[in-house]
Order: sequence, then structure tokens, then C-alpha cells
Amino acid sequence: MRSLFNRRDGAAAVEMALLSPFFALLLVGFYDYGSYLVDASAVEKGVRAGAMLAARSTLPLSTDATTRVNNVVKKGNIAGTGNFVVNGWSDAGATLTITTRSETVSGQTVQVIRLQATVPYKSFAEGLLTAVGLPVPTISAVHEQAYVGA
Repeated sequence: MRSLFNRRDGAAAVEMALLSPFFALLLVGFYDYGSYLVDASAVEKGVRAGAMLAARSTLPLSTDATTRVNNVVKKGNIAGTGNFVVNGWSDAGATLTITTRSETVSGQTVQVIRLQATVPYKSFAEGLLTAVGLPVPTISAVHEQAYVGA
């Protein structure tokens, strides 16, 4: 019986069987975090492009100009065709606000356009996050652009 406990023939297989779930979980986590960074970058670029478009429109922003800005931020083009840049834009919790304020710089009044977006992240492992007790993250982006004019 003692010789049976001292054998090491299947030790590597047992260790691999014990560690495989941990490595799989780690791999899914890295993939999901990378996907989050890509989506966050896309939202930031969209908000920046929308603010630049709004800064080159006539103030106050017309309904048509606001629609074009929304299309650029959410769909990536002025016409609003195609898919959303980030899947979270289709969620009811996604928000995009456009505000304008006046700033005084060197004695001159300048209009500043501010776009603020909050987009729920559509996680690859959403069920896994909630099972572990972690909240599903949201992507937030803000960009301000000085008014340039039409």
C-alpha cells in the first residue's frame, strides 16, 4: 500500500485538471477586459467626433444638427445607417447629453459644447460577473469643444 502512495505517474494530469478551470477563467477575464477597452475607446472617439461636429454647427443646435451629432456618436456616420459602434448603445440605459455653456477666456466670451455619454457595457461574461457578485461596468465619456461656428 505504501508504494501506491509514493507513485507520481499521474501527478501532472491531476495538477492540470485542478488548475485548468482557473486558467480558463483567467483567459475569459483577459478577453473581456480587452473587449471593454476597445468599446471604451470607440465611445470616446464617437463623443469626440460628435463634439467637433456640434462645434461646427449653428448655435443653438437645431433638431437636425442634434440628430446628426447623435448619429455620429452612436453609429459612426451622419446618416445614422449601419450598426451601433458599441452594442451598449441599443440598451435603454444608454444616454447622450449635449449641453452648451459660455466661458470667458482673456476677456472674450466663448461658447463651449459638452457631450457626455454613458453606455452599459455588454460583457462577454456578464453572467459570470453577476455570479461572482461584480457589477456589470458602464462606459462613460465626456468631451468639451470650443464653438467654432458654421
